[in-house]
Amino acid sequence: MKELIRKSFLYKWLVKFLTWFGDLRIDFDPPATRARHFRKLMKLAEPGDVLCRKYDCYVDSIFIEGEYTHSGILTHKDKIVHSIAEGVKSDDILDFVLDTEGFILLRPKYETEQNVINAVSFAESQIGKPYDFLFEKSEENSFYCHELTSKSLAAGGLVITPKKDIIYASDFFNRCNIVYESDED
Repeated sequence: MKELIRKSFLYKWLVKFLTWFGDLRIDFDPPATRARHFRKLMKLAEPGDVLCRKYDCYVDSIFIEGEYTHSGILTHKDKIVHSIAEGVKSDDILDFVLDTEGFILLRPKYETEQNVINAVSFAESQIGKPYDFLFEKSEENSFYCHELTSKSLAAGGLVITPKKDIIYASDFFNRCNIVYESDED
């Protein structure tokens, strides 16, 4: 049934609309993140870390629960894999946090170095897959952002139990140590 929905004209139109809508910004103030935040992030970031960001300017943030509305997993000290409307991709860590109102770096409590490698490998293996506009956690061929992060952590031995049917950034907090929150300094 889900495949029929994904092939329908209405679904394809909805994906185009949501992709466009997700890029709408209403911005009256400059971003809150500054060079000092970027420098600190670059000193602390390690592969396997989770990075969550928040925005006040994107219109679609009104509909996303929680303070941090997007997440990804660091695959290298300066690269992050995340899922956006255009699909799962790898970006520079600084591009990920550029123009944000804040971000938080979380250090998962991995048991071994191999668990870190497994989490990173899983995330990298998903690059190119589409965004999950239906928010189906059981779907293995598409991901929304927090779902990709959660499944990457699961590949690294950390199970994230969501408080609701959809995984939010706040669900990561009990399985990770907060390493750095940009708006705290």
